[in-house]
Amino acid sequence: MDDAQWSIGEVARRSGLTASTLRYYESIGLLPPPERCAGRRVYEPGVLTTLGVIKAARSVGFSLDEIRELLDSGASGKRLAAIAERKLPEIDAGIARAMEVRSWMGAASRCRCRTLEECGLSIKPVRLEGTSDRQNRLDRLQAERSSMSLYEELRNQGEAEETAYVDVQRRGDSAVLTLSEPGRLNVLSAPLVVQTKAAIAELVADPAVRSVVLTGAGRGFCAGGDLEMMSRAESALAGDGEGSTEIWRWIRYEFGGVARLIARSDTAFIAALNGPAAGVGLSWALTCDIVVASERALLVPAFGRVALLPEVGSSWALTRRLGYQGAFAFLAGGRPLPASEAHELGLVQEVVEHDDLMAAADRWCERLAALPPHVVAMAKPLLRAAADVSWDAAIAMEEFAEPNCFTTTSFQRTVREMLEQGPSARA
Repeated sequence: MDDAQWSIGEVARRSGLTASTLRYYESIGLLPPPERCAGRRVYEPGVLTTLGVIKAARSVGFSLDEIRELLDSGASGKRLAAIAERKLPEIDAGIARAMEVRSWMGAASRCRCRTLEECGLSIKPVRLEGTSDRQNRLDRLQAERSSMSLYEELRNQGEAEETAYVDVQRRGDSAVLTLSEPGRLNVLSAPLVVQTKAAIAELVADPAVRSVVLTGAGRGFCAGGDLEMMSRAESALAGDGEGSTEIWRWIRYEFGGVARLIARSDTAFIAALNGPAAGVGLSWALTCDIVVASERALLVPAFGRVALLPEVGSSWALTRRLGYQGAFAFLAGGRPLPASEAHELGLVQEVVEHDDLMAAADRWCERLAALPPHVVAMAKPLLRAAADVSWDAAIAMEEFAEPNCFTTTSFQRTVREMLEQGPSARA
């Protein structure tokens, strides 16, 4: 890749936006689609200038249509002047309102009166935008919102969010993906879910990434579903639309989309539970290939508490590890399961001291990297399918898969080396 061309991750880092936001801007025509270089999406450095214009315009209230018009008007000074003439009064009014609020707050901060009655400070009502302008803006937003489904609205909200709620650190043949809204225990808001799905899709598409560690920032792994978003979804059921299928689309394509990427990819996923893992967050962890837990971790069956059922594959994972009665007791009892108990039950493969969690996850990455690439890529679908088939079917799948390994250079080289070293190498 040319030094003058940047990957989507590099553009996201330099611009302070997320990869999902960049894709959203592409989808609505604000950014030109990137080129393909050696199978990867690459941007020209000039894209940062365009993104700078978008960010500046959004910060002063430009609508997406106005930004599109602004970007399209580069060759026409008259059109650009017309846009500026239309928007400058709004910007000036906004600055005036901000200065008035700043002046009042400065005076208020110096006031030492105990009550408003004692205060000689002249408190003027802060002038907000004109009622008609404000109502027009609300009407426009309502019209835009009413024309789209709940699912589309949540998707757009997630894609348009400029704050990064996911952090990705690449480290050679592995990567660490951190759910990063610690102030809310990494709750699964629309932006966090959309960004997580986009980040995982990018990682699993890169053959150089052999393993991914999934963890959470702060004191928790994930608090599960966003109650505010649940309330919004419940309210949407009362209106016109597609009813519960809108919620189904979100659960299937976003929550379930993340789980499917983890389960169906050739990349190994290690869940590093740094604290409580609840609801769909727990489902994502159980979908991973390895679960390593801090001694502070808790597995929280939160579905029943909010009158919901197991989802996103957790019923599959729990019944296969705990049996029907064990899974039923875990979900119906609702008791958070400490990491040590989860380890005894086979829900967690390793429990370590809290400060050793990421080092333990790294050790798993190193073990996986030491294996020939085809081993993990072929073992994942084989082992996942074996849980649902008869013994005869499982042994048949193994018999068809194994001969392929004989054709790999890694197998042939290992056999030659062991033969050359003699019997001691086989002990």
